[in-house]
Amino acid sequence: MAKAKHIQVKDKRQLIILTVAALALVGIILATAVAIVNHRGSGTPSAQHTINSITDYEPISLVEGAEKEGVTDAARCLDANGSFLCYAVTAFGEGFNDRVGVISYLSENGDKLVGIRVSSNLETKNYGKEVEDSPFVQRFEGAKLPVWLYDGSVAEESMGKQSGTKIDALSGATVSSRAVVDAVNTAYTYFQNHLKK
Repeated sequence: MAKAKHIQVKDKRQLIILTVAALALVGIILATAVAIVNHRGSGTPSAQHTINSITDYEPISLVEGAEKEGVTDAARCLDANGSFLCYAVTAFGEGFNDRVGVISYLSENGDKLVGIRVSSNLETKNYGKEVEDSPFVQRFEGAKLPVWLYDGSVAEESMGKQSGTKIDALSGATVSSRAVVDAVNTAYTYFQNHLKK
């Protein structure tokens, strides 16, 4: 059996420091546990969870000229119980090589994104193609609409007060990033003009 090692305390100051450190560690552990419980109990599922919960799409007829507005599809998204989850509106933005298709999953009143999915992307590998990857896509989760692109070319303060949510462009892929933002805003505008009740 291994002998237990004991910390030898030479004076009261060391004992106080060790006690305070132990209490701080216990406090951090408790705070983390409370944060996890609160997040789980918040009732707000993650964007990916909501999108993965979609089992059925109820197509919505598009208005005449929708394609000229940049929209090719719209639907109500339902879960396995037939409960409404969100709206899905597919729109396009002009990328570097071709149009980039984006499915925007919109909240019930259309003022907020649940999330997005890049549905078609012929952009350059290792540059614009990266807009379909999760780190960029995650920037849109829960975003207040409309979204606007920040590419770092000017001081953010000089851009004035923008409504909606700032989305940071991918480095080296500003045109492709703008295509995604434009597609999301096209879906938002279409929803506001034609689908909002």
